[in-house]
Amino acid sequence: MNPSFCPTPIIVLDTNVVLDWLLFQNAECAAIEAHVVSGRIRWHATAAMRDELTHVLARGGLKAWKPDASALLARWDQHCFDAQPPVPSIRPRGCDVAIQMTKSSSTSRSLAVPLGSSAVIAPF
Repeated sequence: MNPSFCPTPIIVLDTNVVLDWLLFQNAECAAIEAHVVSGRIRWHATAAMRDELTHVLARGGLKAWKPDASALLARWDQHCFDAQPPVPSIRPRGCDVAIQMTKSSSTSRSLAVPLGSSAVIAPF
């Protein structure tokens, strides 16, 4: 690999992490926002992942936070790259589908946040 070529890392975020970042504005997500907005990391998600966020916002369980679904989805559309889910040759075992997707779809450096984990960004 040419050392002068450094592809942009990719991140895949769980719906809960997306909510922490875009709705709750959790301070622990500041690094995610800084890296995604600046383009230092490319946030990838599938259409099904966006549909899940839409469903969660419409369900009503977040009424206390008064989510503006249109604004949240607009931010998703602004910063997220559409990714096609991989067609695994074998069923993934013992790992997150999100991690499997990132490893399968990327030939560059990648960073995945496992489902249900806290958002952690390593310095780049």
